[in-house]
Amino acid sequence: MGIDCELSNTTSYELALAIRQEMNNEKHPQPPTLGSMLVSMRQGLYEELVRSNRITVNQENSVIQELERLIEDYGDEMPAEDFVDYSASDDLSAVAHNLLNSQTTTQPPTLTTLRNAITNGLCTQLVANGEIAMDDEHSLITEINELIQLHGEDTPAELFVR
Repeated sequence: MGIDCELSNTTSYELALAIRQEMNNEKHPQPPTLGSMLVSMRQGLYEELVRSNRITVNQENSVIQELERLIEDYGDEMPAEDFVDYSASDDLSAVAHNLLNSQTTTQPPTLTTLRNAITNGLCTQLVANGEIAMDDEHSLITEINELIQLHGEDTPAELFVR
């Protein structure tokens, strides 16, 4: 099942974090649904995200209300992954595309691999070749760090290529 961009664009950052957490949780029934997410939130997932400093404590009610609204609109069996956005800026997408095309290993590059490539000069090379117009590598580092926080270090970089 493909990701519906319209659905993922309506999800708050905090709910997307919770969904990604459950997608990576081997103890959680896979794939997580909106209904199973609500159960997890009420059974301590939110507190776990607060303890790990990924969500602030005062947002719990709004995230649960958001989840309840989604269940009303789409049903509790709707896959939660459909509400996670895998978007990147045009420049980051171009860097990821270049990295994917230049990989010689059998392991697909992850967000961490992409961050390492950026810090090791890939952006400078792409700017010099005219493949991307970029004034500030720092903004790509900031963007990739935010994506790593949201999706995890081992998320395939190919998900962010447009």
